[in-house]
Amino acid sequence: MLESNVKYLYVKHEKKRISQGDILKNFDTKSIYDDAKVVIPYLVVLSQDCDLESISSDLEQIKSVPSSVENIIVKQFLPNILVAPAFLYERVIDNTYLQEIYKVTPTVKWSGEKSVLRQELKNNKMDRYHYFKRYEELPALVIDFKCYFSVSILEFLAQYDSRYLITVNELFRERLSQRFANYLCRIGLPVL
Repeated sequence: MLESNVKYLYVKHEKKRISQGDILKNFDTKSIYDDAKVVIPYLVVLSQDCDLESISSDLEQIKSVPSSVENIIVKQFLPNILVAPAFLYERVIDNTYLQEIYKVTPTVKWSGEKSVLRQELKNNKMDRYHYFKRYEELPALVIDFKCYFSVSILEFLAQYDSRYLITVNELFRERLSQRFANYLCRIGLPVL
């Protein structure tokens, strides 16, 4: 068997372009309820890396175009970046993770032993959630695949350099992408 070149779960890059699996810290955006500012402690880029790569050469042109210009010529237009907040692992275990950003408290409580829940989350056995191991300044995090949204490319770029923390390495971001797509494409069948 060939030895993999991937030695670590996370990598840091030079921020030459946005990449799938980029994790940003303290991202400012608008509340889902009004125009109030909300700070998302950790945000993960879910957009496909091939799309992000294809727009990378056009980003400087898009950023520098005055609003009076009516037509920008680009290879591919990607107006928004698909992202998901990543919640602190312990807040997910306590079922309080939706309070900080969404001001929501779930009425459904975890069933069973918390030790079983911890293992299932850490081993990515729960389809709805994706676990990220703690690494250096990155705490253990969990994405809830029901909580995703898009951010305009310009809003994202305005904060990217100052908020970039780390990137999920290639193989692991492919797994994240597959798990997200599988959850999003699930079929709810009726009970017969």
